[in-house]
This record gives sequence, C-alpha cells and structure tokens, in this order.
Amino acid sequence: MRCEWLEENGLRFLSVDYRGGMSKDEMLALLEEQVSEVEGVGQGARVLILVDPNDRPHPDFLDAVKHAYRERMDPAGAKVAFVGVSGIGRSVVRGLQLMAGGLGALAFPSRDKALEYLAR
Repeated sequence: MRCEWLEENGLRFLSVDYRGGMSKDEMLALLEEQVSEVEGVGQGARVLILVDPNDRPHPDFLDAVKHAYRERMDPAGAKVAFVGVSGIGRSVVRGLQLMAGGLGALAFPSRDKALEYLAR
C-alpha cells in the first residue's frame, strides 16, 4: 500500500510511498489521501514520506504540496520526515518548509533517522 498507518517501537505514523515513477495524477491522488488521513487524526500526526531521488515531481504537484501543507497539514499539527531526497531535493523540502510557514518537515538520509525525528 502506498499510504498506510504503521507502528514501530510505540510510534504510530503514516507511511506514504511516492516512489515508483507515479504519474502527476497518481501523485495528486496520493497527496489527497495523505492529507485526509492526517486530518482524520486530529492534532499531531507523524508522517514518513518515501521518495525516489531520481524522480522529478511535476511542478503542479509541488504547488499542490505547498498548498496542502500550508492550508491543511500545518493546521493539523503534522510532523513530516522525508526519506530519499537528493541534494537539490533538500532545497525543495526547505522551500516547502518556509512557504508552509514553518511546517515541521525535514529530509533524512535513512528511514531510521527519520523515525527518530518523528518520535521526538
């Protein structure tokens, strides 16, 4: 499944997998599923987002991400960790963080490091 709730070491988090050469429409649908799940939790959802560093998301998708984070995920108090973001992608994540008004979203080199961040 591309969007599912998991629990490891007492940490419950939403795992969202954008890897695998998805189309723009598939990515937009997954983003909507992700945001709906986060909103359904109430405050403080933890989200692990897996991406492929070789995939270049469509600009329309990045714009939708910016709005989703600013208008829906940030108000829900979501804390987000990305895994698989390349060097330039880290700049994109940082830009999303700034445009979303300080959303708690950071990029990590490994799943373990990302989960450590989400657990804090």
